[in-house]
Amino acid sequence: MLYPGPFPSPHYPTLFHASELHVEDGVLLFSAEHLVRGFMEPGRFYDVGLHEWAHAFIRSNPNLHWPEPGEDVWELLAQVSGFNRAVLQRYVNRPDLELLPAMMVHYIHFAPSFEAVLPEYARYFKLIFGK
Repeated sequence: MLYPGPFPSPHYPTLFHASELHVEDGVLLFSAEHLVRGFMEPGRFYDVGLHEWAHAFIRSNPNLHWPEPGEDVWELLAQVSGFNRAVLQRYVNRPDLELLPAMMVHYIHFAPSFEAVLPEYARYFKLIFGK
């Protein structure tokens, strides 16, 4: 479902946010403004579309034995993209922004930097995605 801009939802009734995977209804919710910016300029704007699709992919494939990265990985992602955790959380405007989907977004959009900073996770994602 697309909204023109940030929107509230049953899970976040007071937060106008940019994206959400609403598991109960099997729906991906997006701010069109954020979705387009992240798709067109992922180096300047966080790709909320890819984030939520990655989140859905993870939830749909529990048999893949996903890694459980520690909170320190947020700092390493900032080295990869320049987007620190606080910036990403403000942009999406959800306090519970998921780390593993964020890692997948960084792996896809910033592959060389991701491989240099987080080589063990890059190897893991290469196995999953076949590249």
